[in-house]
Amino acid sequence: MPVKYNYDSKAKTVHAYPYAELSISEILGYFADLMQENDIAAQSIEVVHFDRVEKFLFSFEEAEEITTRLTQLRNENELLGTILVGKRDYHYGIARMMQTLIEINDPDYMTFVVRSDKELQNAIHDISV
Repeated sequence: MPVKYNYDSKAKTVHAYPYAELSISEILGYFADLMQENDIAAQSIEVVHFDRVEKFLFSFEEAEEITTRLTQLRNENELLGTILVGKRDYHYGIARMMQTLIEINDPDYMTFVVRSDKELQNAIHDISV
């Protein structure tokens, strides 16, 4: 599955690392795995690092489905917010599209797009307070 993730219990942060060619089935599989995780504490933050994704293989309609599933994940696991890390222009563009769709689907959910590690730390801080 091209989405590996780990959970930092001290920081209450899920770091997702999609890689290679990322399709809707892999993304939905990742969400299903997270929904079954018992170790992820309520009020955690999700960080998705797009650095290693070579191609995004999903349509606009499938992107909308991703945001709907994220809302389910948010409600099930009581996530505080999601941070999408797009350091390169291609990744940043996809992250901004996803942010817009998330904000349309779930306007109260905190979603940030960042390009650097410093911005990432600032976003984690902003969601945590």
